[in-house]
Amino acid sequence: MFQRGVLGLLYQLLSVGANLIYSEDLGPCSYSYEFQRNGSHCWTEIIPKDPPDDCQIVPWKSELYKCSREETQSPFVLTTTGHGDWFYDDHSLLIHLGTTCFKEMTPYPMKVFGAASFSWASQVFVCGGRLDLMWNIIGQCFHFAESSAKWISRASLLLPRFLSESTSLNNGTNTLISGGYTPQGFTRSSEVWDGTSWNWGELALPIPLYGHCLVELDPFRLLLSGGFTIDSKPSQQSWIYDRVGKIWKSLEPWPIVLNRVGTASKCIKMLDGKILLLGGGTTTALMFEPHTEQWFQMQPVPVECDAPLMVRYQKDVHLIGGCGDMRSIYRLDHSTNQWLDMGPVSEFRMNNLAGARVPQTFQHDSSC
Repeated sequence: MFQRGVLGLLYQLLSVGANLIYSEDLGPCSYSYEFQRNGSHCWTEIIPKDPPDDCQIVPWKSELYKCSREETQSPFVLTTTGHGDWFYDDHSLLIHLGTTCFKEMTPYPMKVFGAASFSWASQVFVCGGRLDLMWNIIGQCFHFAESSAKWISRASLLLPRFLSESTSLNNGTNTLISGGYTPQGFTRSSEVWDGTSWNWGELALPIPLYGHCLVELDPFRLLLSGGFTIDSKPSQQSWIYDRVGKIWKSLEPWPIVLNRVGTASKCIKMLDGKILLLGGGTTTALMFEPHTEQWFQMQPVPVECDAPLMVRYQKDVHLIGGCGDMRSIYRLDHSTNQWLDMGPVSEFRMNNLAGARVPQTFQHDSSC
């Protein structure tokens, strides 16, 4: 098994961008891994030797960990739910990030708010959420089928959740949904999507949270930050989850207060591996440096943002809805580190959207 000191040294070695082979002599349980860092700050391979049956191997050691093959040339994002002045809506929009034109797609099967969403096998999945002001929380999941341009029912969450967080694991091999508000109250639990069904995850949040950020830093660590605690107070706290030791480590709080009561923050992993976090009803933007495990302030957003949908197209981060008049897209230009107003997308107000990038074949016609 890896020791924490070895992991710390390994992180330092990787920070210079060099490829390396690491092997550990544990007799019959010896294993070796090849770590390769490229321009997208991902890991191309982890190759373990075949261990004897009695060796203790953590789950990710038995997997081939490939770099994400993101459709970086596709400018399309499919968004749904969360539209409207009263949030509960079923509009589905296909948005072209380059021109900000859009077209309406088949509506979501129900009007819902606070659903979790993720992309798996180039398909957009939406799960859970709240149906009405009476806190009718659901666990149903749907994915958008490109061939029929319709929403198709999939296996439901094991626990209905509202304002939970979806996290891509192992570069898209699995998806984790964590925390949220349930019919029984706040939860620390998590579920993992394996492509056909949901299974209880071994990870439990250090405290019950909803509206939080949980993102994979690398094969060994997850970053948890923000959200709201069991008393609905905004959290400024961050943690690192060690996937080898299966323990949480508390970090220093954010350098500035971000969340307001009733508003949520969002985060996304940049191409260089840093984590961008913003929202909370403010213009503040924070960046997390994985190697130093420190937060720092960066260029603020021109307008206040509350739970925008954050997607990456090529090297730039786009904020869809949730900012300013909630009809516009804002883009963080990676070359200048400046925010650009891309203009309004539609007449719809967009807040707490579910959605994800989709392949260019989703265009279906030339309207965009």
